[in-house]
Amino acid sequence: MANPCLNARPIQAIAERWGFTNPTHFSRLFRATYGIPLRDYRHLPPIVCANRQQSCAE
Repeated sequence: MANPCLNARPIQAIAERWGFTNPTHFSRLFRATYGIPLRDYRHLPPIVCANRQQSCAE
């Protein structure tokens, strides 16, 4: 999601690529995992979430 090359690709398309058939479920799961909505995450500088083991909201 943080890859600038994928900014033009809809979130739904990325979710489907990973096997999610319900974009709402994917968005909720992402927010629960990372503590930030997908749209906001896409606009963060790449260094902020370089360590994907921790929540970006911390």
